[in-house]
Amino acid sequence: MGQQYSTTELSRNWSEISAAAQRRPVTLTRHRKAQFVLLNVEDYQALLERAGTRRAHLTRETPDDLAREIEAAIADYADDSER
Repeated sequence: MGQQYSTTELSRNWSEISAAAQRRPVTLTRHRKAQFVLLNVEDYQALLERAGTRRAHLTRETPDDLAREIEAAIADYADDSER
């Protein structure tokens, strides 16, 4: 996940850290352990929308459109790991 900052840094560098969180999620740590994630509203809303649509399917019962999405994601993952 993107950049990491301590909670102490957050209070000192809010403008820098919030700008970074506009681009991608930022992990906030306390005592060197991840405690929070700061992300922009659009990413948060997308997570909420996706969470409401989660379903479990048997492989043989997976809808075709979902199967294509899964296959594309696997192919993207394989392409990234080859780099």
